Amino acid sequence: MCKVISITDGDTFKVLHSSRGFIIRLEHIDCPEKQQPFGTKAKKYLSDLCFGKLVRIISGGKRDRYNRVIGVAYLDSLCINKMMIACGMAWHYKKYSTDEDYSRIEIVAQNEKLGIWSESKPTPPWNWRKNKK
Repeated sequence: MCKVISITDGDTFKVLHSSRGFIIRLEHIDCPEKQQPFGTKAKKYLSDLCFGKLVRIISGGKRDRYNRVIGVAYLDSLCINKMMIACGMAWHYKKYSTDEDYSRIEIVAQNEKLGIWSESKPTPPWNWRKNKK
């Protein structure tokens, strides 16, 4: 178990474990960037969900190019990664994930027009980042 000590954005936070800090990048999802619609809402949702709380991270030791730990976070039995998609605060990041559970959850959020899906044509963050370059 580790304590969430800061929230970077909707899919990244910092934890403290055994007196060491680790940056966690939530696996399977991609949230809007801060400058995008719902970017600050995604960050706030994640913060409300887990800031200051004890979470369990399942990682397998994977890291991204920024050396962040890639993992699935649990608050008790609640999967934070799936919650971010279920409430419409994230996309299923299919470029890096083939987990069909995330796709099914995303379809429900789309059909219910939750969060990002309330927009007529939400721009996925990977396209938004590409267009900013």
